[in-house]
Amino acid sequence: MQKKGLKQAAKQLAEYGASNSYVAAWVLQRSLGGHAIPLDTPTLRCSRRLGLVEAGTEDPEVARASLEHLVPKAKGTLFTDTISNLAEKYCWEDEPACTQCPLHHECGYAQETVGDQLATARTARAKPR
Repeated sequence: MQKKGLKQAAKQLAEYGASNSYVAAWVLQRSLGGHAIPLDTPTLRCSRRLGLVEAGTEDPEVARASLEHLVPKAKGTLFTDTISNLAEKYCWEDEPACTQCPLHHECGYAQETVGDQLATARTARAKPR
């Protein structure tokens, strides 16, 4: 579908009362092959904590535009699935499981919040002989 057609489809989806920006972006990405990153509250929180979106960014549209510049269209679906899984399994609002997260070494939030726990866990591991 051409870019103009995708924008028109996004407009039409937004006009439906049951649709929100997450649903519209998901349909554009998954069904219409457009470059859109669906963001809900957990994935926005995870993106901010990882430093992919500026810390103070609350507006999903601003965050989405920023991520769409960072993530190539060909990797959009993979990115969406990965960030959603991280948010669901580790990056909870209250008491995130940073020490178990596979990206804790790359995450500024984890380094600030549980850096001491991460350092202790690294030194406590048995070294191979």
